[in-house]
Amino acid sequence: MSTSGTPTPNGANAVPETVVPKTSKAPIEPHVNGTGAAVGQGKVGNNGTTETVGSSTHGKSKSKRERFPWESIGGFNEGKKFDKSFIANSHAIKTFVAETFSGDWYWNTGIVIGVCFFSWLVAKWRFSIFGLIFVLLSASSVYRAEYRRFERNVRDDIQRIAAAERLEDNFESMEWLNSFLAKFWVIYMPALSETVLAIAHEQLKDMAPGYGIDALSLDEFTLGTKAPRIDSVKSFTKKGKNIVEWNWEFSFTPNDTSDMTKKEIEKKIDPKVALGVRVGKAMVSKNLPILVEDMSVSGRMKITLNLSLNFPHIKIVSISLLEPPKMDFSLKPVGGDTFGLDVMSLIPGLSSLITTIVNSNAGPILYAPNHLDIDVEELMEAQNNDAIGVVAVTMKSPEGLKDTINPYVQISTDSDPSKYVRTEVQAKTKNPRWNDTKYILVSSLQQKIHFDVYNFRLSKKKGELYGSAEFELDQLLQKDAHHDLSSSLEIAGKKKGSLNYDVRWFPTIQSETSSVDDDSKDVDIPDSEVGIFKFTLHQAKGLDNTVSVTGMLNPSAELYINDKLINTYRTLKNANEPSWEESTEFLVTEKASTKVKLIIKDNSSKKGAIIGTLEESLDTLVFNASDGNDVFALSPAGELRLTSVWKPVSLSGVSAGANYVPPIGVVRLHLRDGVDLVNLETIGKVDPYAKILLNNRLKYQTGFHPDTCDPNFNEVIYLPIISPSQHLSIELMDDQNVGKDRPLGACNIAVSEFVKKGENNTYMFVKGDDKIISSQLQRKDKKPEGVINYSISFIPSIPVYSITELEELKDKEAKYAAKQKERAVQLEEWEALYEKNKEELEWVEVEDTDDFDIAKKEKMSLDQLLTYRSGTLGIQIVGGKVTKADTYIQVVVDDRGSPSFVSARTNGRQVNPEVGDAFIRDLPNSKLIFRSTKKQQVKSSDQILAEHSFQTIDLLQKCFDKAQVISVGDARLEVRFEYIPSAIKLPPSETILDTGRAKVEFIGAENLASADRNGKSDPYLTVELEKIELFRTKTVKKNLNPVWNETTTLPVPSRSRCDLKVNVYDWDRAGKNELIGSGRFDISQIRVEARESVTFQLEPQGVVNARVTFIPEYMHRKVGEKEFGIGLASLAGAPLKGVEGVANLATGGVGAAVSGAGMVGSGVGHVGKGGASLFKSVLGGKKSKKSMDTSRSSMDRGSSTRPSIDNTNGDVRSQKSGLSKSKSTGTGAGAAGTAGAGDIGHERTSSEESTFSTAAKGKKTTEGTLIIHSGTNLGKEAQLKASIAINGKLKEFYHTKNVKASNGAIRWDEETKFDAPKDAEIVFGGVVHHTFSKDQELGNAKIKLSEVIDSPRDITLDLGTGQIIVSFRYSPEPEDSGSESPVPEGW
Repeated sequence: MSTSGTPTPNGANAVPETVVPKTSKAPIEPHVNGTGAAVGQGKVGNNGTTETVGSSTHGKSKSKRERFPWESIGGFNEGKKFDKSFIANSHAIKTFVAETFSGDWYWNTGIVIGVCFFSWLVAKWRFSIFGLIFVLLSASSVYRAEYRRFERNVRDDIQRIAAAERLEDNFESMEWLNSFLAKFWVIYMPALSETVLAIAHEQLKDMAPGYGIDALSLDEFTLGTKAPRIDSVKSFTKKGKNIVEWNWEFSFTPNDTSDMTKKEIEKKIDPKVALGVRVGKAMVSKNLPILVEDMSVSGRMKITLNLSLNFPHIKIVSISLLEPPKMDFSLKPVGGDTFGLDVMSLIPGLSSLITTIVNSNAGPILYAPNHLDIDVEELMEAQNNDAIGVVAVTMKSPEGLKDTINPYVQISTDSDPSKYVRTEVQAKTKNPRWNDTKYILVSSLQQKIHFDVYNFRLSKKKGELYGSAEFELDQLLQKDAHHDLSSSLEIAGKKKGSLNYDVRWFPTIQSETSSVDDDSKDVDIPDSEVGIFKFTLHQAKGLDNTVSVTGMLNPSAELYINDKLINTYRTLKNANEPSWEESTEFLVTEKASTKVKLIIKDNSSKKGAIIGTLEESLDTLVFNASDGNDVFALSPAGELRLTSVWKPVSLSGVSAGANYVPPIGVVRLHLRDGVDLVNLETIGKVDPYAKILLNNRLKYQTGFHPDTCDPNFNEVIYLPIISPSQHLSIELMDDQNVGKDRPLGACNIAVSEFVKKGENNTYMFVKGDDKIISSQLQRKDKKPEGVINYSISFIPSIPVYSITELEELKDKEAKYAAKQKERAVQLEEWEALYEKNKEELEWVEVEDTDDFDIAKKEKMSLDQLLTYRSGTLGIQIVGGKVTKADTYIQVVVDDRGSPSFVSARTNGRQVNPEVGDAFIRDLPNSKLIFRSTKKQQVKSSDQILAEHSFQTIDLLQKCFDKAQVISVGDARLEVRFEYIPSAIKLPPSETILDTGRAKVEFIGAENLASADRNGKSDPYLTVELEKIELFRTKTVKKNLNPVWNETTTLPVPSRSRCDLKVNVYDWDRAGKNELIGSGRFDISQIRVEARESVTFQLEPQGVVNARVTFIPEYMHRKVGEKEFGIGLASLAGAPLKGVEGVANLATGGVGAAVSGAGMVGSGVGHVGKGGASLFKSVLGGKKSKKSMDTSRSSMDRGSSTRPSIDNTNGDVRSQKSGLSKSKSTGTGAGAAGTAGAGDIGHERTSSEESTFSTAAKGKKTTEGTLIIHSGTNLGKEAQLKASIAINGKLKEFYHTKNVKASNGAIRWDEETKFDAPKDAEIVFGGVVHHTFSKDQELGNAKIKLSEVIDSPRDITLDLGTGQIIVSFRYSPEPEDSGSESPVPEGW
């Protein structure tokens, strides 16, 4: 039964709305209500998002969900296919019903019924005839008023329609504009004349016209005082949203005085255009000054306005001449009519030459279809004093001060002296030491920065000015850092000493010219945690005016950043829809953690009641601004329009700014498929591919799928995130061979919907791999069309200090210790002073608010970090040089099809400092490829200048403590790496064990279906991946049991997700070959590097016999292969990583207790034959700091990197990647799992503890996690107890809550930790508590821990007459044996 969900903010349509169960085995029967209608088990979200939960299936279901369940019963259209026009027609139906029943019937019968009713009422109350007359007069008045209203409405409708038609068909006069031009022309004409002179001089100085003319020059140009005229205008109002288009007919006749008054004629200045014409050559030449007279110009132009909400409400003005203008003029020598001849009649071709010059210069710019675009908004913004960068001033100390003062320094600039920063006040000293860095936003370097030293006094607000110094900022244009500067401190010409300081310049990072050839919304500005945030407050609407007695508000606004007041906006009088149009800029040092709060108050009363509040993260504001959303809802009522602009700055030394910011976790995005995408092709279908963007920055791009509107991507992408306020976007594009790629739609995903915190304020694991989310694809200015299906999980990172944070922590600790020491000395002085003057002084205890806050993170060495196989690799490019200017640096990880990190374009041959990250799934087997490329996105191999492959672990060990230089071809890069481990251990389906090559020997087939008349078939076999044929055998004639004996090597991008199929066809000489059998090519349970015989079952009948050897290795698309499937047959021949024997194989939590359960599963995103979920090796729910520490400490006790491959049962034992001395293991996949109730159990006597301890003595124990899910048929209520049994000795370690049953089922959903050897048993006992009688025992159940090793599946146990469902996370280390492979070097 569907319930309404909460829509995601700002159009994010990826919020899980409901849960729809699906199964991969037996279907769930729908619940049937009393009417016989099946109750739905899903829900459609408010934004078109649906969510499905269940195991994924290979292939895509072609069935479509009914959009309107009631349509088949109450719809107007017949048939089962939904008519899309029904939505549009519903408005017409609603209008018809309203006009027919509320219009005609009401107005035709209402007055009659009213007269009858009131006449009856008058008679009923026994009024006289005058009462009836009053009723009739009233009816007459109502009728007359309604008739007048009807006439007025009809007249207005006719006028409105006539006006609209007149705008389209008729021309309008523009006398009001002509009047304005006549006044404005007198002011603008001189400036225009000078501009024309300058342009013409540049165009004519090097021109040789010919026809006897050696040179031309424009000596004088004045257009006179008569302005141009707009003769008529034709408007086009249906060009689209926010677009206005006009056709103007204009004329310029400066010598025509027919429409001028007598005074205007007297004051008229005639136009004067003097041309200098050189006739002849060299010595035989003559300069002939010529006047241009009787000129006139007329023509038609098209003007298009793109409107916007921001002042001046016009974004772009587009001007185009519909045809070459008609120009008429005459050329006469100086003196004009004195000589009575026209120069053009003497010099043939001069008139056409001038006309040609004008048309050749104006044509490419103004003549249709060309047009001149003027960005009015950009011109207006250019007038604003926006910051272009940050000046960092490190104030050291003054020298040679002549007086003992209380000094502090105030720093300001010429552009805005009212905005300044100050250092701290030093008490009574001649030699103050500040060593403090201040940051100042500047809009231009053509100004001075002022240092004013004040002597602080309580009696004055600022104190007394002691001396001033200056620094010219334009010196930073030549050198961006000046150290150990010294300037003289002076006041009134007297020297007071000198000031020592450093000045550094950090400009904003400008957007580059994109090399991406599509209409995507991804940006080219490198992301940075430090930058300048420009906040523009436009307008508020819908505010609550009930707080005002008069109903009119006097609103003002306050802007807070992280609860600190930044700006107060002015109070507007009597404005219920206030419009401020004010901007504020400030420096932000940690973008991810910055919160913005805006409060709107009504100042009509003294209290200043709050009438609206907006609280959002800075990331959200910037993302919405880049996405075109500038309207936000206010709380409790109203909406606010604002603009946010983020200008990143590469600012080193400011918090986490230019350094690596550790991620809080990783988002695992399983991109499944697209359904019913919009088809932009006239013939055929689109070629869609997907782009994954994080905060509008490209992070991943799939290959395109040719000629389909239903692409099946089936790819998993890991995206490290640093803040829950970040946003993911999935963009679908249509690949184009010629021209830009076209957008097919996009959906936004708010990361905050999937990032949750537990009670101990740590991020929790969110399992979502089995929840299919369906989101509609939004298209700009068009209706949504198409759906994208995906799943999202969140894997938290272990909160460890990064290298930068450790350095900052050390510095903070030193400063804090020094400050505490200084305060201790000061406190002693105060105490001594107080003891001497107890009668005059009063001792007041003041709370110290400057406590040193140490973030609750862990410190890990490199060796400790390397014990974790998966985590986020921080990539820091400190600097370097490349051989070719203006190139890019890319980093490709393992088998990813697109780079995980792309730098900004190099500054010449110098590589700028940058940071990035990449998720490492399997550290021991991971590889990094560094590339130097010509383009941001490489489309062919010739765009790669150089590349080099490195072992990730080698680079991490080499470049962890300090930056090192690596070579990429001839380029030299100085890099440093950090590693933030994941709190969750990934299963083998996410490691190198899941991808590689399969060597297959197809032996033959048996019992195939017959397809020919003779009862035989001519079979051949093919292997297909996503409808792409990878291999085909020979054809065996007339045989139902063919023998092929053919061998091939097949690429396997993912054993757990790939949909490989075996098809057997009957070959026909004429006609299409017939499919006689098909089956899944399932190699998920094949042991690694073991040659195994496999039988593939075909449908409808038959089997295929083969022998398969699977070799794990990383594979990736070749450069330039954008299409999915191109080169798959040769993909295995170009591996990134091969596995030598079994020593370096990835490991994970896979068990072997049940047959086949220990191998990589067949379901999408699953492991285990039983369909165990991908992340069921991880615990959800709450976790305590204590349990997390315990888990990690146990994980660090792992002893070996090599996996133990048991060729008997195919079990890949869970191993850790680190080298450690202890032999006991951690919780494996549950190492960062959350703890529920903890290790709480019933208290035992000392003898019981001693007996159990004796039984457990000498056994190697491993910490595990028990999750108690539910029980059935246990009665009305029950409590469950869990105990550990070793050699017959029991110890209870946990008991659940006493929970009542609902519909015969009890849900506990509790978890706990335990520590036991792998030969122990877990015993469960059920108890029903009675208040006035003896408790009832329900029975016992037990299971051996050896049966649940590395098996995260749900286990059903019989307990008395009922059943319980439990699961374990238990991963002990395998026993050492001499047959194991040696430990890899360095591990």
